[in-house]
Amino acid sequence: MKFIEHVEGGGPDSLTISNTDIPELKPNHVLVKVAYFGINRADTMQRQGKYPAPPHESKILGLEVSGEITAIHDEQSAPHNVKLGHEVFGLVAGGGYAEYVLINTEHVMVVPENISLAQAAGIAECFLTAYQALFIESNLLPKQHVLIHAGASGVGLAAIQLAKLHRAFIATTASSES
Repeated sequence: MKFIEHVEGGGPDSLTISNTDIPELKPNHVLVKVAYFGINRADTMQRQGKYPAPPHESKILGLEVSGEITAIHDEQSAPHNVKLGHEVFGLVAGGGYAEYVLINTEHVMVVPENISLAQAAGIAECFLTAYQALFIESNLLPKQHVLIHAGASGVGLAAIQLAKLHRAFIATTASSES
């Protein structure tokens, strides 16, 4: 399969297309033929050598993807509504900048009918991070006030939308670079 290789510490111009083996299916994972992948700060930092891939995970860049399920491991223990051929998106520990990637069954979501695969590729990281910060870590309640820093960032924009949907009062910060 083709993947985008990077030189650790290199700039964007160091990215090249290379070949490697398709990931080997493992328990509680699905194999997805990647249609789109999101590009986020963690990918940029990993390319720069500032954010190493987790141990025993793919060294290929890419943490969020969308595509079609092409294989499901026989030992899938988590009950899930995913089937072969489903269009899905999700978070991965690495490997998204490739033609195929493994996604843990707990991290894969079926693409809603009103969202394209291109849109879905950029949803998981931003919205799950914002959701975790607002509701799991901070227990935001309706009509509470919330300050969202970096309101123009992907996570910031997701947090604003989620807080608004939750009827919170929102203040935000943003900066500009010259």
